[in-house]
Amino acid sequence: MTDTVICPECHQTATVVGRFTLTTPSGPPVEYLRIRCSGLLTVLVTADEAPDYALASAG
Repeated sequence: MTDTVICPECHQTATVVGRFTLTTPSGPPVEYLRIRCSGLLTVLVTADEAPDYALASAG
C-alpha cells in the first residue's frame, strides 16, 4: 500500500500519517490507517476502506 490513498469520507487524495495493526478475537489482525486528506480532515480507517490512490486513479 502506498502512502497516498483516497479519503473514504470526502473522496479527495489523502496522506497516510500513521498505521497500526490490532488483533481480533476471531479472525485475522486488522490494519488501521490514520489519514489526512487535502481538505485537512484527519480520519482513522481500516486499510480496506482507503483504496490506494494509484489504483483508484488508474481506473
